[in-house]
Amino acid sequence: MKKLNEKTYKEKVLGCWLGKAAGGTLGGPYEGICRQLNLKYYDPVPTKMLPNDDLDLQIVWAVKLAQMKQPVISRYNFISAWQENIGYSWDEYGVAKRNIALGLKPPLTGSYDNWFVNGMGAAIRSEIWACLAPGNPELAASYAFEDACVDHADNGIYAEMLLAAMESVAFIESNMDRIIDYGLSAIPHCSIKQAIIDTCNWWYKLRDWKEVRFYILNNYRDDNWTDVHINIPFIILGLLAGGGDFGQSIRIAANCGYDTDCTAATVGSILGIINPNSIGSEWLKPLGRNIVLSPEIIGIKSPANLNMFTEMIVDLRNKLAERPPIVQEVSQSTNHLKIHARMALLDFYLDKNMPKIGFACWQMPESAVDIYLNGTIGRLEGESISSPTVIIQYEINIKNECDAIIMFNTRNTYAVWVDNECVLSFRYESPQPMVPALHRGNSKKSHHFTPGKHTITAVTNKPEYDEDLEWVIGLSDTKKFEWLVDVFERGLLST
Repeated sequence: MKKLNEKTYKEKVLGCWLGKAAGGTLGGPYEGICRQLNLKYYDPVPTKMLPNDDLDLQIVWAVKLAQMKQPVISRYNFISAWQENIGYSWDEYGVAKRNIALGLKPPLTGSYDNWFVNGMGAAIRSEIWACLAPGNPELAASYAFEDACVDHADNGIYAEMLLAAMESVAFIESNMDRIIDYGLSAIPHCSIKQAIIDTCNWWYKLRDWKEVRFYILNNYRDDNWTDVHINIPFIILGLLAGGGDFGQSIRIAANCGYDTDCTAATVGSILGIINPNSIGSEWLKPLGRNIVLSPEIIGIKSPANLNMFTEMIVDLRNKLAERPPIVQEVSQSTNHLKIHARMALLDFYLDKNMPKIGFACWQMPESAVDIYLNGTIGRLEGESISSPTVIIQYEINIKNECDAIIMFNTRNTYAVWVDNECVLSFRYESPQPMVPALHRGNSKKSHHFTPGKHTITAVTNKPEYDEDLEWVIGLSDTKKFEWLVDVFERGLLST
């Protein structure tokens, strides 16, 4: 591979962060809007860069590494940062923090009881590993794995590895097809790899980003708008359809909708690495270079601006000297984390007997049996459900008096009681999207809990056509939406 001189390397690192800031600020106001957009420029026009977890988390990693006498990349080094410096409780972030609090170590912190294993939360923080391993995509991908496995699994990990490899090779390669090929070679065959191959094929056949967007959604749409199977192809589409034009590329990525800040930011960072001069002044002038951290990032002293952050990264690269990550496998089990519940089948249809809020709890029938679930995610095979309605009852233990969010998320009509009071009741005419996030959606309710034991009883319809029944239950505080840890009765399945 080509060699990279120090001056050019430093310029490209700065270009990476400038491009990321521009793309993230363009897409930020439209995050989570899933329709096609028509952005032509910042709207509203900012006076500074928007705070964004895409950059926040990479600054945290850099500061933590800089504090080490001899920096090393290891999955275990990230645990303290998640506990001490990161206040985000969204989706996979919140699950990972809960799993860390339960005593698990990576990679189980990312894979255990995590509905959001394929979220974008790891992919968006890939640039730091490319900047620490420029021109070495294999090493960048290995760094990315150590990072991603703390809060993701499967394609959520592969997405960060792929982007880190692409961004690494972008330091020495400008041909977009070859950059994408390097990214693909860094991951095994998996569904995200196939989605990218499909996207490239659709682009070269159709040459119309709106048509390709339709095909991506038609084949890879997911209930969760942060899913990598949607958003990584949108990144690839922005890079291909933009033809190297910075503004055009980030606009296309953002105009695809969904995780707009993340897709446009990643496109911007890759183009900023390839050619820092491609970022027009119209995109940079409104932002300045001062770093604006989210209020959820605490307990670190951040570099004041992107130039200082670039200097920090350059220094870290020299100290790391391309050392591979330290990989230490820890023997772990989640058997002790099985959640105990009681379950029974009811012979009437919930839709015709919907309880109203405040109504007394239905009684568990004598036919109820003990079940032991792997976590807060519950699944029953459709063929095993012989009645139209399922009733599940959990026992929880609240240590201190509190107001807490109770969430019960499923695709079907359901009702939920806390003790003897119905607190949630939804009738769905058709199956609904399922996104079990404690901070969003309508499948949750604040409830006042006294100290001691309580029951949570949920009733839901059997899905049509013998499809599997899935649900997620959770409790969180009412302000930060952080999971209440270890409130469910747990035990081992008796043999």
